[in-house]
Amino acid sequence: MRREKTRDSSRRVRYTSGLDNTQAKSTAVFLNATPGRIMLMGRAGKKMTFPFYNPAAWSSLPIPDINDERIVLMLADSWEQTRYEIVPQFRDGYTEIRQQWDQAVCNALDWDLDEITHLGTLLADEPRVKGVANGHWKP
Repeated sequence: MRREKTRDSSRRVRYTSGLDNTQAKSTAVFLNATPGRIMLMGRAGKKMTFPFYNPAAWSSLPIPDINDERIVLMLADSWEQTRYEIVPQFRDGYTEIRQQWDQAVCNALDWDLDEITHLGTLLADEPRVKGVANGHWKP
């Protein structure tokens, strides 16, 4: 874990290595939006050590180009807008904050929001996500 000083001399923790703060924020939004969650679910053997994302883990994942300033700034802006929100689990449904992140991802990558919204709804209803297989959820 690397600590860095801000202008006001307070300390803040950076949970990524090899990324600047803006790139880290944009990557976090993508990985927590519907496309990122589906991607990680589809790679069942791939694990990222939470909350420490490092180049060895994320360099093999198909994430947006974190060197594209337009993409990074749009996603990081979404992070800033939602940074103090309590984030429900996916099993709690396709919530407003996840919809906001999906909107940001679609805007940044020029993807079809209707398609991603549909996938977000399906993901929230997925038995593995809801915990049905483990008996954690009852309809």
